[in-house]
Amino acid sequence: NITWIAHSGGYDFAYLLRLISDKPLPNNKIDFFNQINLYFPNYYDLDLINQRLNYQIFMVSGMKDDMFLPPQHLEMLADGLQIQQLPHYKTTGGVSLLILITYNHLCNLTKKKFPDEKDFSFIKNQLSALSLDNDFSINNKNQQVNPQFNQQHTMSQQPANFQRSEE
Repeated sequence: NITWIAHSGGYDFAYLLRLISDKPLPNNKIDFFNQINLYFPNYYDLDLINQRLNYQIFMVSGMKDDMFLPPQHLEMLADGLQIQQLPHYKTTGGVSLLILITYNHLCNLTKKKFPDEKDFSFIKNQLSALSLDNDFSINNKNQQVNPQFNQQHTMSQQPANFQRSEE
């Protein structure tokens, strides 16, 4: 019963999938997610959790939807949660630790629920910028996707930066 935690984890899971399967990566999202879910059946993307939380808080405040662009950097999220920044958070292992600490902090703070009372499992097994459906990015007035919100994240091609967490 392992939960995998990533932050903008598309490249991380692709790296692991390539390493584990020793086969070329799938060339479409559906096959990619099918293979990811086979090897990692329980994962969350911290960036996606942050985006959904920020979007709902933003909408409650009544601001215009086209002005919304959530913070996308792990350090910004950790700073916002007042998690102390330590020098070792700049290393691969340190980033993994920061991801886990930030995820646990958000879980404790929110009781794993979004402001609309849906729980984090609503976005379980989805990856930021790769997920097949992110309904929270839809403008309620005209039901069109906000292009700023769904722009691709810049992800480094370093080895995986994520941490396992027992749930």
